[in-house]
Amino acid sequence: LELQMHPKFEAQAKINEGIVTLNDELGIPTIVTSDSHFLNPEDANVRNIIEAIGYHKNIEDVYQSMESNSLGSPDRIKLWAEQSGFEHEDILKKSFKNTIDITNKCNAQLEEPQVRIPEFNRYEELDALFDEDWWC
Repeated sequence: LELQMHPKFEAQAKINEGIVTLNDELGIPTIVTSDSHFLNPEDANVRNIIEAIGYHKNIEDVYQSMESNSLGSPDRIKLWAEQSGFEHEDILKKSFKNTIDITNKCNAQLEEPQVRIPEFNRYEELDALFDEDWWC
């Protein structure tokens, strides 16, 4: 069962309490995760630009801080847990251990990042993608 710490979202605190109840009743182990959208804090602005383009919005409308989206760390999750009022320190400690146990069992081999752009062999295929009114 996944615990997430989001002090700004009251619903998450209620969900976490439900997860604690399921843990108690069913004995299903819990883990702790952090919602991450990019690896390095300096990538926050690029992520916000991509989000704005994807949703056809102004960057101000999609802005999210580095704190809420960068790669999680145990210190950050602990801080969020404290800010969320999560009162189950024993479950949090077990959840961290369970999370570490899972990561130690993983052996993912990732490929080097590659740019993947579709090939267009004929200009007609490319022209067909655009309506002439689009240019006006």
